[in-house]
Amino acid sequence: MKPIRATALAVALVSASVTNALAGPVGNEQGPNLVTNASFESNLTGWTTSGFAGVGFDFGIDSTMAHTGSRSFQGGAIESLGFLTQTIATVAGASYNIDLWLASDGFLPNQFQVLWNGAVVFDRSDIFPQAFTQIVVDPLATGPQTTLSFGFRDDSGLLHLDDVSVRAVTAAVPEPSTLVLLGAGLAFAGRRAVRRRQDQPPRCRP
Repeated sequence: MKPIRATALAVALVSASVTNALAGPVGNEQGPNLVTNASFESNLTGWTTSGFAGVGFDFGIDSTMAHTGSRSFQGGAIESLGFLTQTIATVAGASYNIDLWLASDGFLPNQFQVLWNGAVVFDRSDIFPQAFTQIVVDPLATGPQTTLSFGFRDDSGLLHLDDVSVRAVTAAVPEPSTLVLLGAGLAFAGRRAVRRRQDQPPRCRP
């Protein structure tokens, strides 16, 4: 385990927000989870790591802290990002939800990224202490395979990741009450148009 620096921030009173406005509705997710070993119960099976100094120092599996189950991934490369990566099967042009749970011990500086085929789709820095918090990001796939990566930096501590999923997202379907209101609005607009025509004086032909 990395040494704790005396200058690290051990406690903070405010939690940083890690929500993302680009997320598709979780209720519209469909199909199986495309991620292998999504909760790290099988250690690092299915995952590859890069950019970390060494297992047990700035990354590894924590068997004492988890969102569900008994394990989570912990990572915190020093001064730059270390990455946890897996390649998954996708359909070009389809929308997917990347759904995950992240916890922070609050040591600063820290940073967490989500990358989709090398493109950063989520990025937060200086995340204050927080229990496991859900993050959902909604990217499009561009091919039959997509590389999913998570970047971790925590100079004096560790960030924890658990319960990762990637599922296809369907388009939102209006609820019946919404359709009723839409129909009523169209009917009202139609009646107004008819009434306007009836109220107009007849045109005289020259």
